[in-house]
Amino acid sequence: MVTHINNSKLSRFQQSTPDFNGSNCIFVLLRHPVSKIGNPLKHNGAFMGSDDIPSVFSYLQTHGYTIDTSTTSMLQDGRVVVGGVSDKRFSGNRRMIAMVRFG
Repeated sequence: MVTHINNSKLSRFQQSTPDFNGSNCIFVLLRHPVSKIGNPLKHNGAFMGSDDIPSVFSYLQTHGYTIDTSTTSMLQDGRVVVGGVSDKRFSGNRRMIAMVRFG
């Protein structure tokens, strides 16, 4: 379900930040294994989206992980913003969905 891709700049005008480490590799969740679809960038609908969150939670719970709902609620309702625009890579806007722990 998890693989990494090289996320190139969207524009030649997109600049690195002082904290940017120069790596454009990011981890992504796929709907199907790479062995079945080949290059995910060439396969329409290869990446999971917000509609796939229940599937991810189900997979995690089946494999021994626990969704920590109390910590998730505290972080989402608190004053500290968790997520947002990254200053370390060119990935756009991000949101924290849930805290997960193994065991």
